[in-house]
Amino acid sequence: KEELCRLQTKTETAKKELFLKHIPLLGMMGGKYIISGLPLKSPQLTLIKEKHVTAYDLPLYIYKNSTALPRIYFAENLVELPGASIGDIVDAKGQDFKDYTYLDCSGCTEGRSTKTSEGRLSIRSLKNGLFDLGVDIKDSRWIVISESFLPGWRADIDGSEATIIRANGLYMAVEIPKGEHRITFEYNGIIGEAGILK
Repeated sequence: KEELCRLQTKTETAKKELFLKHIPLLGMMGGKYIISGLPLKSPQLTLIKEKHVTAYDLPLYIYKNSTALPRIYFAENLVELPGASIGDIVDAKGQDFKDYTYLDCSGCTEGRSTKTSEGRLSIRSLKNGLFDLGVDIKDSRWIVISESFLPGWRADIDGSEATIIRANGLYMAVEIPKGEHRITFEYNGIIGEAGILK
């Protein structure tokens, strides 16, 4: 019985360590709050509430994840990684998604500034399958939409189709030229998905 208890504690510790290692990955996927039945210690997590629940008085911990990225944002530093999956990015580069955006392209950032410049991003409308955005930027910037990179999505800048690039192995990014623009991302659903079956 003592050996079983030691094994269970070791397994819980290993699971906790693995979970804590992947907090930035969870943050890249928008995980702003974490609910846990175990106490967690990480500089990336802030305990915001501790409560005992159920008739068994079990502890419940709610944490805020400082690595969480918004659903729509300007990319900071760009790294070209053609063909890289999320697993490849994590294995090769670690999980610094707050400072770096990994683009599935070759030459898409050449000759262009990747420095951060001032810019304004506004959400005009947000519905299932439709993002209608406004931007005003001093230099060209990449915008990331934390929505699955799937066939069927179309991006337009001021009514003209724009090329969507896979970002961070999962999501979508589009390069926006300097100036004031209206950007839309629209999902055509089954129309786009039908192209896969051909």
